[in-house]
Amino acid sequence: MSGVRLCLEFGLGHDTVYIQEPCKVAIFGRQYRNEDEERVAELLHLLSAAVARQVRQRHEEAMAMETEIRESIFRRLLFGAPGDAGLDAGR
Repeated sequence: MSGVRLCLEFGLGHDTVYIQEPCKVAIFGRQYRNEDEERVAELLHLLSAAVARQVRQRHEEAMAMETEIRESIFRRLLFGAPGDAGLDAGR
């Protein structure tokens, strides 16, 4: 059986190592040829889920920061930056 499989690539300079999820051999019952292949597939899926969580969290944090920055700029445009009033008074 074939289909979408996870692949992990490590590289340093010209050296590259690929770790690919083993091919499934059945739809029902035992899906991989042995326990080692099953464990590799499980670990790759756990790693993929952990990466997805981190990416989602970083994206949400970036969006929150973007909103805070936008609001700060809006306040400065409307009300001026702190200390601006003193500059205008001396003119």
